[in-house]
Amino acid sequence: TRAPVVPASDADRQRLEELAALGYVSGGTRPQDPAALLDTKTQVATLSEIDRAREELAAAKPDAAIARLTPVLAGGAHNQLALLLMGRALLQSGRPAEAATQFAAAAEHSPGDAQAWFLLGGAERARGKDRLAAAESALVQAIQLAPRHADAILVLALVRLQRGNVSGSRSALDEAEARGVPHGHRQHPSG
Repeated sequence: TRAPVVPASDADRQRLEELAALGYVSGGTRPQDPAALLDTKTQVATLSEIDRAREELAAAKPDAAIARLTPVLAGGAHNQLALLLMGRALLQSGRPAEAATQFAAAAEHSPGDAQAWFLLGGAERARGKDRLAAAESALVQAIQLAPRHADAILVLALVRLQRGNVSGSRSALDEAEARGVPHGHRQHPSG
């Protein structure tokens, strides 16, 4: 069975409307707010700043990374990579509560992002004993999304141990072993 043949003028009109809605041609339905359209120059500049911030972070210059990322995230703009990098920079600069806010925003916007949940768990752990339950909850979410996330499993075992739950800690490690997850020592987000 073949799709019905659409007269060329209708197909062309549909394509033009689709392109217009994306902002590529005029004469169709377009977003009412011109700011809603992506500006290629702005996006290139944003990606460049994010890349520079990543370099600053790799060079152990979290304050420089924060300075680069602040304008990127200004005005409520959502950029998952910028949020995660900002959280890491804040964590490196000893500001775990602010880092947790960035990671929580990333996890809320992209609830299927295991790394956002993992980093949120690490930031909550770095905030202290009274935030260990929140850390455990975020780490469990990360592991549900990525069952072989070795770092999340190891940090979860540590958090449970810190909370006095030795059997819970052991069960996390046993589950990891049953799944074939290697558990050598790796750096976790709380440093």
